[in-house]
Amino acid sequence: MQNKENIVSETEIYEVGYHIMPSVLEEKLPLEVSAIESAIVEKNGGVIISSETPSKIELAYTMAKKVGSTRYKCDEAYFGWIKFEMPASNVNTLKTFLDAQDNILRFILIKTVRENTLVGAKLLADEKSALIPKEDVKSELKVAKTSATEAEIDKTIDELVKA
Repeated sequence: MQNKENIVSETEIYEVGYHIMPSVLEEKLPLEVSAIESAIVEKNGGVIISSETPSKIELAYTMAKKVGSTRYKCDEAYFGWIKFEMPASNVNTLKTFLDAQDNILRFILIKTVRENTLVGAKLLADEKSALIPKEDVKSELKVAKTSATEAEIDKTIDELVKA
């Protein structure tokens, strides 16, 4: 028999990214998200760390899902994600639950870290841009405008042709 200390130490950080079928009405999205969150927290002992409310996006390619005897093809879906902490032993139960949901077009469940990696990547990009002096960026972006007379242009052409 395991004690509570062992169970707590066996938790891992996960993130689930999901596409909800576009046929779900926007007013019903909170119910779908609530079902996913309930599966994480109430049914599997997880703790939500952060999440993003689903928003409709255009998919990079057409995805298909078979519900009953009907096959649906989708070019858009509602995309959202949830980062959470859960006992590692309950992850398969969550995956089985998500697989069984007719309104979830596709999902990905990954093990991750607690830190906010998106902010870290943005900060890194900002640090790189800060290393380039602004004067250099401005000089690269400016198009050199020179006013040359027709005689100067002819002289330059003649010099190039002679060489």
